[in-house]
Amino acid sequence: MDIVTEYQMLDALILQIDTEGFDADVIEMIDFTRLSPLLIKFESKNLSPIRKQETYRLLQHNGYRLYEEGGDSIAVHSKLT
Repeated sequence: MDIVTEYQMLDALILQIDTEGFDADVIEMIDFTRLSPLLIKFESKNLSPIRKQETYRLLQHNGYRLYEEGGDSIAVHSKLT
């Protein structure tokens, strides 16, 4: 959130996360009351089933629907659907 705030990206529509295995950690750091992009794409193929479920649950709680594409997951905010 510090980087997002510092670079004034709180109105970002798309968030692409590629942090080599730390994608779920980055998602957990998002303050969804301040940042709620319409689309979040992240690599999920290396997440354990439990970690993936926790990440999906967090995103769903914040208004996202989840889709899978290859080794990636795409979270689409309900504002688009």
